[in-house]
Amino acid sequence: DASFVGVKQCMNNDNPLANTSGKYLIMDAGKGTLDFSVIEDNNNNLGHRYNSTFRSGIIGAGNAISYSVLLAILNHIFSKDKDLANDKIKREKKITEFVNSKILINDADLAEVTSLMRGVERYKRLYNNGELTQKSHPIVVPTQTLDITALNNLIKNMCEQKIIVCDESYINNMIDNICFAVSNKLKGYYPTSEKYKIDHIIFAGRGFLMNKLRQRMEEVLKKYNNSICG
Repeated sequence: DASFVGVKQCMNNDNPLANTSGKYLIMDAGKGTLDFSVIEDNNNNLGHRYNSTFRSGIIGAGNAISYSVLLAILNHIFSKDKDLANDKIKREKKITEFVNSKILINDADLAEVTSLMRGVERYKRLYNNGELTQKSHPIVVPTQTLDITALNNLIKNMCEQKIIVCDESYINNMIDNICFAVSNKLKGYYPTSEKYKIDHIIFAGRGFLMNKLRQRMEEVLKKYNNSICG
């Protein structure tokens, strides 16, 4: 249960929320899922007494954002193709074809795919830390012959040269989708009236190391209150 994972992480003697009570929204973002719970804590002389009143979750967190980073990188590469540069629909079709035919196929080289995702994760960390600053990137591999090996080399090159993708909308849209999916699940159980206000929101899990996800989630959840911990 995400609630008790979050409570264990946040409720310690050094934490300002340790001596508070009220209604908590606890969120735990991992690689594959984002789980969240609403608990009520009646803190009294006997200590914390937790009552879980709602729990839910969505498929999509760290891995979903990693996939959006991969799409953003592919879009950056294909946008350098003169035949695709000014045609977004055609470019997105080529990106989908590449992913389906080179990465998601059953006979794809597992070692190559694993290496590719490690490269994507490295790029995501650099992106998240604001270390990607260069906006130009000469593509030396024709997109018509692009394969996983060539893509691996390009991502490695982009990391080393600190190249940022030219279009961040893939990443931003994925983060928006995650945040609004959570908000919609909460709306079904917790209307935004004062009676159902959340007193504290606690973030836990490696997924929230992604700064944009945490910041956007805070914005989306303001309607429920946003006293933040973790």
